[in-house]
Amino acid sequence: MRKIKWIFIEIGYFLLKYSLRYRLAGEQQQWLQPIPNRTPEKRIDFIFKHCKGKKVLHVGFADAPFTQERIRTGDLLHLHLKKIASEVYGIDADKNAVSIYRSITQDEMVGDVSAETLPQELLHSFDIILLGEILEHIKDPHGLIERLHACLRANQRLLVTVPNYVSTDNIAAALNKKESVHADHYWYFSPYTLMKLFEKDKWKNIDFGYVSYSNKKPNMTERRFPHLSDGLAVVFQLQ
Repeated sequence: MRKIKWIFIEIGYFLLKYSLRYRLAGEQQQWLQPIPNRTPEKRIDFIFKHCKGKKVLHVGFADAPFTQERIRTGDLLHLHLKKIASEVYGIDADKNAVSIYRSITQDEMVGDVSAETLPQELLHSFDIILLGEILEHIKDPHGLIERLHACLRANQRLLVTVPNYVSTDNIAAALNKKESVHADHYWYFSPYTLMKLFEKDKWKNIDFGYVSYSNKKPNMTERRFPHLSDGLAVVFQLQ
């Protein structure tokens, strides 16, 4: 049944693609930007690929307001990171979520600190800074990125994941006169706008990927239309 559903989705994608081709003609062509073409992968696989064996500062680790549920089901990313990284420290602006995490796990390698107020001495203690689904919650994401550029060491890396503005969920919602968005989000990101935040004279792009939030590997339809994946993932280093 699931396979049949995806066959219909793929047919729908192709029909939508060709029926809307006229919207890209004429003056509209000036707005078209090339975007990377990558095979999609699971978000957790992309993160593990870059964090395995590293000292990781996990920003927004508690996944509020789902902290307790994620711990109970074993889906909290932070707990998985602790198994594959050499060291993991978590920070989160939600004090209640941090308190819940501490009380359940007895893990004290966490702190209730916001991304915008990260002290430089803490940042310098890690190989990689993980901002997982953080930028869309920040009122001034460019300001945060500028501050990180000023604070990070040359050999440190920054790993960012964000929801994709044109994911299948967003298309489905729009076609049904709705918007699929977390109530606390301020921004949408596309490959173009996400990369634009990281100025080329300041940041070197190490990796870019389309990611799925599912625990299942992307199927054939998702691989044929990677640009409609759930999220985007990038890794940067200072120039």
